This record gives sequence, structure tokens and C-alpha cells, in this order.
Amino acid sequence: LSFRSAPDYENLSNTGEDSSYVVTVLAIDSSDNTSDQTVIISITDVDEETPVITGPSGSAGDAISSISIEEEHTAVHTFTADETVTWSLNGGNDQSLLTIDSSTGLLAFTTAPNYETPGSAFNGNDYVVVIKATDTTGNTADQTVTVSVTDVDEIAPTLSSSSPSNNAT
Repeated sequence: LSFRSAPDYENLSNTGEDSSYVVTVLAIDSSDNTSDQTVIISITDVDEETPVITGPSGSAGDAISSISIEEEHTAVHTFTADETVTWSLNGGNDQSLLTIDSSTGLLAFTTAPNYETPGSAFNGNDYVVVIKATDTTGNTADQTVTVSVTDVDEIAPTLSSSSPSNNAT
């Protein structure tokens, strides 16, 4: 016994419009003896909705997002979703340079990037990674993120005189 087309819990097509189908199965042998049995098939709801990711852009469900961070920092962004998910990296040219905490969604560089010595796949300061959210039933969503590393003034000021009045500008 099988359905001609798989039933959809949200769009049931049975007579009673509930989640149960009642079928009577009739068996006839070669001597015309018959037997029948009523079968009740209950359709259960399945989570078919993909998670909705909110990344650094701040808009839920964006496929692409971006963020700028200062050099010499590892933490990038903590991602959220509209349901419980497991986070992972799912590609991007710079995937090997970043990591994501599977439970908190914190994206971070494995080593703090340095603006003066860029390490992205294209030898620049824009790093591309794909974030993947997987819900408890296996539905997934991806968001491509570009992390731009910005320069920080790392040169300490120098004094040319020991007198404060001589250093005033």
C-alpha cells in the first residue's frame, strides 16, 4: 500500500481534511474467498523550514553579509538563527583561516590577521567564508560573509623634548 503522491501535512487532500486517511484493503484468493481490513494512516508534520540566519548585516535571511574588523583581533561576529542550529563552515576561499563555534555561532580567525601582511586567498584584506546553519531535522541555510580587515595605527608617538611646552602642537 502506498500513496500515488506523498501527502503534505500542510495541504491535505483527504475527504475529512484531517491528518488521517482511512483505507479498506480487500484481499481475494483464487477460490473467491475474501477478507478485508481497515487501515488508518496518520500523517505527521515534518519541519520543512530552513533556518533563517542573521549575520553581521543585521538582516535575517540575507544570503550575503559583510563586516569590517580591526587588524590583530580574532573575534569576527556571533551569528544567530530563528531556531536551534549547529553552526559550521561550508566553503569560501578563506575557510581554512577561520573557525566557527558549533553551538554559539562565534566566527573567529584562527590567527589574528595583520593588515600589513594580508593573508586572504587573493592576498588582500577581504576574507570570504560561507557559514552554514543546520537545524535539528537537518534543514540547512548558508550565508556568504566577507570580513574586511582594517588598518590600525601601530606606531607609537615619539617625544622630541623632555619639556611639555616644546611638544605642544
